[in-house]
Amino acid sequence: MYAKIAGMYVKAHCATTFKDPAGMESTALRGGYVDVFDHKGFGTHKYIPADRLSDELGEPRGAGVYGSFLMGDGSHLLVTCKGPLACWSGKDDEKATWIPDLRKPEDMI
Repeated sequence: MYAKIAGMYVKAHCATTFKDPAGMESTALRGGYVDVFDHKGFGTHKYIPADRLSDELGEPRGAGVYGSFLMGDGSHLLVTCKGPLACWSGKDDEKATWIPDLRKPEDMI
């Protein structure tokens, strides 16, 4: 899933660049970091099931997922209000997941 790979890249960059990396991930995307990946553009919460995805991530509706980058394989790199990134395959039967923290092996499972 391209969205997960792109999210891991941005997360790793932020972890080495900023003191509060989780709070900067969504901001870094607006800086063009995702442009090195095959994506079709950014869409707001109106073009994805944002309420359902927010629920799956344990975030409140209206304060969770606010947009996504549609990747070349149909997956979505989800941008959240509080900053950390998540991903979704784009398939109705699959759930959104947070991008794993590369510094925590237990998150990679």
